[in-house]
Amino acid sequence: MAPGCINCTLALSRRNLLGKGVPALSRFVTSLLALAVLVSSAGALLAAPDLTWVGPPPQLPPYARQFAGLKPEPIFNGRNLDGWTVVGGNKNAFYVRGGAILCNGRGGWWLRYERPVADFILSLKYMLSRGANSGVFVRCTRDGDPPWTGWEVQILDTHGQQPTVHSAGAIYDIIKPRIENSRPAFEWNEMQIVAHGPHVEVWLNGEQIIEADLDEYDRPIGKFSVPLKDLPRSGYIGFQDHGCPLAFKEIYLTELPSAAK
Repeated sequence: MAPGCINCTLALSRRNLLGKGVPALSRFVTSLLALAVLVSSAGALLAAPDLTWVGPPPQLPPYARQFAGLKPEPIFNGRNLDGWTVVGGNKNAFYVRGGAILCNGRGGWWLRYERPVADFILSLKYMLSRGANSGVFVRCTRDGDPPWTGWEVQILDTHGQQPTVHSAGAIYDIIKPRIENSRPAFEWNEMQIVAHGPHVEVWLNGEQIIEADLDEYDRPIGKFSVPLKDLPRSGYIGFQDHGCPLAFKEIYLTELPSAAK
């Protein structure tokens, strides 16, 4: 079924169920149908042993040109979650279909990469269901609440809206993107995050939307009670389950020379 048809079905299901006084069931059906169209759009129904799951290595942003010999390495094998850990109650909230990591939005909290990293470029593609919310956690601790122990690049269905500190690609609650450059729901977005010491960049669909020096954020701001410059410069990366269906694929990590002084 085409996304437009699914969207109509979602609206009708919500109206019908709400009219019967069962909003919880309405939310469940809406989530289930959104996941169905997401799975279909992500190509999960085309899964096969010879599926080309990695795709070509990403073209790195201009910041990478100052370093010789960089090699993007795939950190998702397209077949299973080897190297990743689902943190939270529902270990089945993240799973693999058709060369993509799917999140069904049912309480997985977050998906954590196996080891901490400090200076890197993270490249990935993501697809959202309509109205979906998620995020990429950067340099967070292994335990604890990742939005508070590191920082987060927002993933949100904000196509066509004015940019804010909560828009797609924002450093959540801190730095708003220069432009709103996300694509509509059920389309793949290409994101790159540069983290090299205090230097941070966010690229979305080929446009640099954030360039910042974390050392300039020397006072508490937004949700943080400590200055952004005092957050760890090394930690884990991961993806948030915010209760919404979405998908990730073609996840590459390019490690950069240490920026430590």
